[in-house]
Amino acid sequence: MAKVGFPENGQPREEIMATLQSLKLGDSDWKHGRMFSLIFNAGEDVAKVAQEAYSKFRRA
Repeated sequence: MAKVGFPENGQPREEIMATLQSLKLGDSDWKHGRMFSLIFNAGEDVAKVAQEAYSKFRRA
């Protein structure tokens, strides 16, 4: 797992998004059962409910 620290100064949005995308490339394929753990894919319908619930209570 990559170690990421906070920068001394702010970064442009594009740079932040590019960094996040590059970190995502190392993610495990948990949606297709390629990971040992108590992680499983409950389906897209469950993911949509979780995303909707999160968006109602997140702080921006």
